[in-house]
Amino acid sequence: MNNRNQKKVKRKTITLETKIAILNRLADGEGSTALGKEYKLGESTIRAIQKRASNFIFVYCRVCVDDTAFLYMNLKAALTSSASD
Repeated sequence: MNNRNQKKVKRKTITLETKIAILNRLADGEGSTALGKEYKLGESTIRAIQKRASNFIFVYCRVCVDDTAFLYMNLKAALTSSASD
């Protein structure tokens, strides 16, 4: 076979928020076929997201904690600077 004539399939990036939304809807009982059609993803991609759910949830929780810590530090700095004014 000649690989030069074959088109490369461009991979689609799926955001963490989208993956979490898909996981929530799967947990609510929606099917992988329906979700695949809605998000324009293959059913196997939806099932792969479901299979790796623990990885996504861990990353998502870590991001939430990091954002909360960041917001807390900024809020504390703002309160400290306004108190000294």
